[in-house]
Amino acid sequence: MVAQPTRQDDSLRLDSAAAVFAVDLDQRIVSSTPAATAILGGRPITGLRCYDVMCALDPRNSAQCRPDCLEVTDARCGRTPRGSSLWGAACKQSRPVTTVIEEREGIPPLIIHILSDTEGPVIPGGAYVPSQELTRRQVESLRLLAQGLSPCEISRALGISPVTVRNHIQSAMERLDAHTRLEAVLLATRAGLI
Repeated sequence: MVAQPTRQDDSLRLDSAAAVFAVDLDQRIVSSTPAATAILGGRPITGLRCYDVMCALDPRNSAQCRPDCLEVTDARCGRTPRGSSLWGAACKQSRPVTTVIEEREGIPPLIIHILSDTEGPVIPGGAYVPSQELTRRQVESLRLLAQGLSPCEISRALGISPVTVRNHIQSAMERLDAHTRLEAVLLATRAGLI
């Protein structure tokens, strides 16, 4: 995935085959991949409030998708947002959503939602298959990273040193052919590993 802020308006371009969309702290969708746009109703959604899009998609989303939702409130306060789920049109079960925070120097944080493809194929050509298998610790480290934990917090959770955590994450990135931690989380999600 490529996230490239522009100098003029700090917008974000998401370049991925996966269903991913980014929301600013005002709850406006600032970027969306074509797969996410298709899942979220198939119409342009950039600039719209995320909760308006989600509630229009299915009224069941109003339980969690609302002004000042838990994920946005957590992000505003510097806390790690939890993942959630999303109901789509005519879904028999909700679709899991992994949430991560993208922070860059000089740019306000963005909340990035990665939609699971459990309700059906949303990725053209099928699911992502990594070239090498990941170890159990690499998967655990990525899973906790996806929940927004820092390497130090992951080390405490797993009972290993922060250096070991960084090594697990770096090795997982190499095996997934990811260039950033966010891309590693996205690819591991697409592969069904986390």
